[in-house]
Amino acid sequence: MANPGDTEPLGRREVQEQVQELVRLAKGMSQDEIKKGEWFGNLLLKMLRSYAKEANADFFRKKYPGIPRDGVADRIIALAKKYAALAGSASGAVASAAAVATVGSAGLSAAVTIPAALASICGEMFYVTRLQMRLVYDLSVIYGKPFDLEDPEELYEVFQIALGIKSSEGGGNVIGKAVPEVSRRVLQKTLTGRGVQKTAIKYLGRKIGQHITQRAVIKVAVPVIAVATSTAWNYYLTGVIADGARALVRHSAAVHDLLRPYASQVQEGGAVLLLGVWAMISCDRKVVREEQALFDELCKLVGRDDPAIREVASYTTVSPEVFLQRFHHLRGPGIRKAIYECLRIAAIVDGVLAPPELDFLRNVADLTGQPFDAAELVKQAKQLRA
Repeated sequence: MANPGDTEPLGRREVQEQVQELVRLAKGMSQDEIKKGEWFGNLLLKMLRSYAKEANADFFRKKYPGIPRDGVADRIIALAKKYAALAGSASGAVASAAAVATVGSAGLSAAVTIPAALASICGEMFYVTRLQMRLVYDLSVIYGKPFDLEDPEELYEVFQIALGIKSSEGGGNVIGKAVPEVSRRVLQKTLTGRGVQKTAIKYLGRKIGQHITQRAVIKVAVPVIAVATSTAWNYYLTGVIADGARALVRHSAAVHDLLRPYASQVQEGGAVLLLGVWAMISCDRKVVREEQALFDELCKLVGRDDPAIREVASYTTVSPEVFLQRFHHLRGPGIRKAIYECLRIAAIVDGVLAPPELDFLRNVADLTGQPFDAAELVKQAKQLRA
């Protein structure tokens, strides 16, 4: 199977055979399914679930013994870029302008299966996107933070960023990054079930699928240069997706390591801790992806079914004053220090320390008797961002 975890590197012939398998699969799909981008979630996520059963941490430890994570990542990225380029050279020659005309025509209906020329484009498109999804998943495993395939928002976000799809275009307004009182994703999963989230993910998957389909057709619009275009584009985009995925999972792993020493105290702190962290990440009136990920990680440590989740969700707003009122009643230096440390991590997690965050953290440091060094915090924020 041509993927970054293959036992032996594959050549052009083997890659071409796998592309042709997917060409045959594409011929059994409707034109409407291709055009609307349904294939991205329906087909590839299903393939990834079966792949993930074997691509675990133990597999990579055995295949690359003694090699640090970055070294393993470098190897599988290089291999994936090679396979992506081979797929472009193997299938670009058979693409034609006729396929481009077909996609753009009014005759593209759900009832008619796709023509051979378009099937060839789809075969390469399926192969390369499957390869990239597996690469992204492999990177998450290598860095110790495997993506949740039952909740693939982070996985989709890698493609959304790499392809330049704006949040409003890709469904970001549907999913929502945050609400004033608590993480929208936490609310959806814990309080209202997964229905809303699944609808949003399906929408985002379609938009990504449409985007990839359009680019796949555009790059072969001039048949004479189709091979060169496909080869170069596949190689380049695979590298961009890999860089984005690696940055995301490395940051996630770093945050997890920072929180690990306070895992038991996090559970003890419960609602007060979550109130404090939400007050910290929202006191500058915006919650970015890194802050959202930190809050979600803390919710997992507290426990999705813990009453603290519902308690925090009952608040309309969470200001530093609301948190400090609850914090004053906490007893025990251990839990108070742990909450301060979690607030410190929340302040630096996005790599930028806003003045309201510094003021808030300084107040909590005074209450807990912890040393406060603004210059050191700025340095730590820059290191985490790097």
